Amino acid sequence: MGEARLCFLVEVHDLAPTVAEVPHAAEVEERFQRVVPDAALLHARAGVGSEEVHWVPAYAGTTVDARETVEAGIGIMRAGLGRDGIVSMADDAARAYKLEPEGSPGRSMCRLIEGVACHLTADRPRARVYLEEGMRAAAVQAPIIHALCLAQLALLALDEDDWESAAWLAARANALVERSDLARFPATALIFAVSAAIRAHRGQVEEATGDRRRALKLLAGLTDFAPWYDAEARIALARAALRLSDPVSARGLVADASRILHQTPDAVVLGQWLDQVRAQLDATDSLNVGGGWSLTTAELRVLQFLPSHLSFPKIAERLCVSPNTVKSHVRAVYRKLAASSREQAVERARDGGLLDLQQ
Repeated sequence: MGEARLCFLVEVHDLAPTVAEVPHAAEVEERFQRVVPDAALLHARAGVGSEEVHWVPAYAGTTVDARETVEAGIGIMRAGLGRDGIVSMADDAARAYKLEPEGSPGRSMCRLIEGVACHLTADRPRARVYLEEGMRAAAVQAPIIHALCLAQLALLALDEDDWESAAWLAARANALVERSDLARFPATALIFAVSAAIRAHRGQVEEATGDRRRALKLLAGLTDFAPWYDAEARIALARAALRLSDPVSARGLVADASRILHQTPDAVVLGQWLDQVRAQLDATDSLNVGGGWSLTTAELRVLQFLPSHLSFPKIAERLCVSPNTVKSHVRAVYRKLAASSREQAVERARDGGLLDLQQ
């Protein structure tokens, strides 16, 4: 890197931001290390918006190249935070993309942010183009951006009811997080939240429960992060909670996401997702089953097979348990859902969000 070049590169292993030898390097490095997030520029802390305006003038006496680099970095962080709404977030990312040098990890970050912005404003075709470009660009240099692009593509697939593609994308994101030792970073909360929602939908109760636990722990480590990111993760976890027979947790997550969403009123798709989850929660209330289901993990696994034409012995074979065990779990499901038949149990489970209409 040449003189006066501020580099927003992120180490693959420790994700530590680095700065080249520049005038005032110590001051600049201290400022950027204080606000550049733990994970690939996405998680800027509170107060960045009030400070960033002072950074570019500090480079007034250096090269144009240096000023553009600083402006690009500031644009990435402003875009990632999304404090001024989703439309402005996309504009900031687009400007930063043009200023970033070819091959920079910052460019993949810009494409991730633009893809998210397009998705949340219901421009799904463009969202897919940007997210796929960001995924490819980040494949070698920025695995966490690569994984987040995969998670966002999985959310796109969910919007299209393409659960197979969503599961494949989420599994790739999970594998990348584990392989790159990224699971300790709060940035991965969304990845685990999306995985939890998809695995819960597919009846992978134990795996979904584990993903949900990890996502909640990571979310607790975030402090005043990007509103869109926080809301996406909480809505995905609310979906998982409904599937895991925990409407109480789902309500809390929906309430949190609703408060957060006031900061990004132009994120129309987030509003649609919230409305969908609220409708499912209303259905659980109308079922009047003691204020919330208490289906066990084993009962939830059996429930996923009830919409099929499989007999109880065949379900037992799939689950590697005895037919009597399946019958016992089915009786418990009927009782807890106040159902008197397999068909009624399926209908009530669908009404309450434990099963999809397609199942």
